[in-house]
Amino acid sequence: MQPLSHGLVGRHRTDHALTKFLRKEGEIGGKKHGKAFTGSDEELGAVISWLQQQKK
Repeated sequence: MQPLSHGLVGRHRTDHALTKFLRKEGEIGGKKHGKAFTGSDEELGAVISWLQQQKK
């Protein structure tokens, strides 16, 4: 299975949608994230912020 690009995942997605995706509780493009995020809420916020800044 081909992973989704960081830009595709982060661009135009709400914090809520990205949180659900990274915790394997939701899908983006019909796909679930490969592994559930296990970090802290602060770390999750940093990852989401970074994803939303990606251009590709």
